[in-house]
Amino acid sequence: MEQQIEFAIPFVQQLAENVTDKWMNQNIDLQKYRLDMIFGEYKLTAREKDVASLWLSEKSALHISSELGISEGSVRNVVKSIYFKMNVNDRWQFTKKLIH
Repeated sequence: MEQQIEFAIPFVQQLAENVTDKWMNQNIDLQKYRLDMIFGEYKLTAREKDVASLWLSEKSALHISSELGISEGSVRNVVKSIYFKMNVNDRWQFTKKLIH
């Protein structure tokens, strides 16, 4: 009986994680809320949150500058600030930290 319970606990945990992941992937509002919470943990400013959201969507600095009405250089400076606050060095690390 004890072995059956030990087997069941990780199985139920994995099942719960899978259900949660699928639910998160289908709920855009929940995804935005989760990202906002993570950005808050890193104490990103409103501008940094805007840039980070677009950067996470793999938009270019030029696209982000056009969308937010700021210079491309400003976007790059904001990205550097975000990287510093999140302790990452590139877009891959940034994305990995937010996705996982």
